Amino acid sequence: SRLDLMTSGVLVVARGAAAEEVLKEQFKAKTVQKEYLCLCYGTNMGPPGFRGEVNCRLKMGKGQYRAFVSPNGKPSHTQFEVLARYQQTHPEWIGSNNQKDGDEKVFSLLKVKPLTGRTHQIRAHMASIGCPLVSDTKYSPRRTKFELPWCRRMFLHCRKMALLDTNNELFTAEAPLPAELASALKSLDCLDPEEGKTL
Repeated sequence: SRLDLMTSGVLVVARGAAAEEVLKEQFKAKTVQKEYLCLCYGTNMGPPGFRGEVNCRLKMGKGQYRAFVSPNGKPSHTQFEVLARYQQTHPEWIGSNNQKDGDEKVFSLLKVKPLTGRTHQIRAHMASIGCPLVSDTKYSPRRTKFELPWCRRMFLHCRKMALLDTNNELFTAEAPLPAELASALKSLDCLDPEEGKTL
């Protein structure tokens, strides 16, 4: 398994040749279950519990190491669920919202499950629907100058991974939200206090 350089969380490493083969087969068959947490900024996706998906092809651009939506790309499928919504506590850090027609802009904390494993899949898919990840300098460069002061790195964390071990038994690894990302959340005003308490 691998994570983007700026992504924290679970990273599964095979110990021995047998384990390596077991892992390879599961990743190839796309049976490994991954669950991420990410914080996005954009149009209000809905209340906690709302579920959605992004199912559009992604292609890596030439010259820039960046994925973009293209009919010539590889099939890419991402499911998400809204966990909580937030507003910025410090107005001077918000920047230009570019709101049109009364669109409400909020920070949405999402539980995300990539059903395919494309490079930058979550980042590219969220940006493609107008809700890029917080402090993502590649997919939302114009906003990062307002976000980096309170969130020092991209808000993407692999919280859970489930797969079968060499005995064909379910193995689940989990990683709590790191301190720097938890601190970033605390700097925001939660619009859904009850849901925010459980994170």
